[in-house]
Amino acid sequence: MSAEERSKRVAVGIDLGTTFSVVAYCDGKSPPRVLKNSLGKSTTPSVVCFKGDEVLVGQDAKDEQACGELNAASFFKRRMGDANFTFAVGSREYSATELSTFLLKKLKEDAERELGRTITDAVVTVPAYFNNLQRRATLDAARAAGLNPLRALNEPTAAALAFGVRANDSNAGKKYLVYDLGGGTFDVSIIAIDRKEIRVLATDGDHLLGGKDWDDRLLTHVAERFRDETGLDLFEDVESANEALVRAERAKIELSAREETKITASSRREKVAVSVSRELFENLSSDLFERTATLCESTLRSCVPALTWKDLEGVLLVGGSTRMPAVKRFMEAKSGRPVLSGANVDEAVAIGAAIQAAVDLEAAEPRYSLESGSEYLLETPRLADVCSHTLGMIAENDDRSKYVNSAILNKNAPIPARETKRHKLNVGNAENPELEVYLLQGEQERPLDNVILGKHVFSGFERTGAKEIQVDVTYSYDRDGVVGVEAAQVGSSRNLEKRVETVPDDMSWTDGVPKELTKSVSANLSIVFAVDVSGSMEGKPVEKARKAFLSFVDQFDLETTKIGVIRFADKNDVVLRPTRSRIEIERAASKIQNAPWTVGSGTSAIPFDDAYRCFTNTRDGLRDSFAKSPSFGELRSRGVGALSGNDRERRFVVVLTDGQWLFQSKAVKKAKSLAEHGIDVVAIGFGGANKKFLREISTMDEGSLYTDLSRLEESFSSIAQTIKGNGLKRV
Repeated sequence: MSAEERSKRVAVGIDLGTTFSVVAYCDGKSPPRVLKNSLGKSTTPSVVCFKGDEVLVGQDAKDEQACGELNAASFFKRRMGDANFTFAVGSREYSATELSTFLLKKLKEDAERELGRTITDAVVTVPAYFNNLQRRATLDAARAAGLNPLRALNEPTAAALAFGVRANDSNAGKKYLVYDLGGGTFDVSIIAIDRKEIRVLATDGDHLLGGKDWDDRLLTHVAERFRDETGLDLFEDVESANEALVRAERAKIELSAREETKITASSRREKVAVSVSRELFENLSSDLFERTATLCESTLRSCVPALTWKDLEGVLLVGGSTRMPAVKRFMEAKSGRPVLSGANVDEAVAIGAAIQAAVDLEAAEPRYSLESGSEYLLETPRLADVCSHTLGMIAENDDRSKYVNSAILNKNAPIPARETKRHKLNVGNAENPELEVYLLQGEQERPLDNVILGKHVFSGFERTGAKEIQVDVTYSYDRDGVVGVEAAQVGSSRNLEKRVETVPDDMSWTDGVPKELTKSVSANLSIVFAVDVSGSMEGKPVEKARKAFLSFVDQFDLETTKIGVIRFADKNDVVLRPTRSRIEIERAASKIQNAPWTVGSGTSAIPFDDAYRCFTNTRDGLRDSFAKSPSFGELRSRGVGALSGNDRERRFVVVLTDGQWLFQSKAVKKAKSLAEHGIDVVAIGFGGANKKFLREISTMDEGSLYTDLSRLEESFSSIAQTIKGNGLKRV
């Protein structure tokens, strides 16, 4: 590359946020600066709206969404790397990666207008908890937007870099906690920072927690007051609910500077002004603060050696939502340590990314003379980040009684990282044995409770006559969080051949026992809890539903049962795929609440396609199954009985609803198709639910139950006992 071509390369840092995004630039000689968008703002809303043939991005899209436009997509960052997520606009479906590409193109265009130069490269930030699939999806979006991604940088690490350049030698060896509360996600990292290096000791996050959840608490409070004073359900009017949510978000911001404000809600010629004090707001959201503290403490314990609050020098606050005064007070009280200032919480992540972009570009294409000692980059600390998740493979346990996640690279290992673990491969009498390496990302022992990143098949082993050979499996983890897989036969100089295959839809065999063993195991259960969170569920009904769900979970042994959660209204939201992790299930339970901004407030969604995908790990739904599926009458005539105890897994969708679904006939067909795929539907209803419809979507004898709100928990307990006892029979 010529000197002229090198001089044309321009790198920026991009904070690709859940609610807002920021672009910053550092030329390597002077401090970084944020590049304003076409409206002169430093932040751009992460919203994409499809209006006719036009694609609106940023503030224009957010304005349309505030007016009730249903073709406006937001919070899609939470779904990056999720093959089951699409945003439908007419006959066209967009993935989270495609939506992010629209946003990145807009950010690039605005930054180029401000900078007066063409931007070629970027460091794009990601939440620390992002897995390999999510990181790859982010990098793919950057490439599709015309950017060369230099790396995917963890957001708390980028923020620490922005703070770190202000550090001095007296900070050497001190440890800090980075508390990053954005609009849609929460990240926490423990770092050791000094003048020369920032070392990340541990990191974690929660993609179901962010400033939006504080907005929702205000909106729910306003909706309750509106119903009390008018008798009307605010959530039944989508446009009015969206307007109220915008006002709730604005009120949250106002309460950072004022002790009290008002939120106005209007619908169907009724108007109510609700006064909200800062104290009330903080009481409404107190449990959300506690959730962040719990994650902070678990991250401290995961350091090696384990740390406590007393080991910290202070706390760095990052993310726009940390502007809430309660955040600083809460963290100072919880940690007993000071909260540090010195960086704009909205801009810190982008600033850190811009610094790293300049460093990376300088390393790749040296352009600056650094001999004088005046260049800004000389003051930049080096980064030493960590693996955000454990990386393992599916293997047999020591007594060969079950399949487990065999860890190779541990969470919080410094990166770039490379580790090898030796495994035994039973080749028997096979002439051309193969080793299948299913790459897992996560910390759970059960393989399917982790993310399956890929399938790598190795062949070309040298036969020694023995029935077992030893194989070294090596994982590498680069600075982008992208994984490499290698394998080598111990004692052989022959290079193995590798091919990458698609992960099968059905991985349920991992819940069985290795083929060589014949010992019997009890049947496993997999349950998806699909809960109606439409406007009519607002208030006490959704609270009762959340409590009943947790009581329902308590009825099962999570060693043999995995549970997932879908909430639905006008749209579906897969909150949690089936898992045996009690912590994840409890987190999902906290999301059983009205979410008009995410799923709307009507009753047009049908949860059965997404439930099917939860069980099958496929992007396909039930649409193509009707032609192959027999009629409901044919199912009856076959006399399908209960699944036997020898089957690997019995699968159920437990639906809770309190109203009339808009597309009932379509829902009945989808339920029948689920039954054909061995997935049974149990329906529980109360309030305005239609008893006949409950019976029609249920695929089991006595699989529908109409109850009242006061007996909801008791009804779920009864259903749980019936499912465990295998008392339900296919109709």
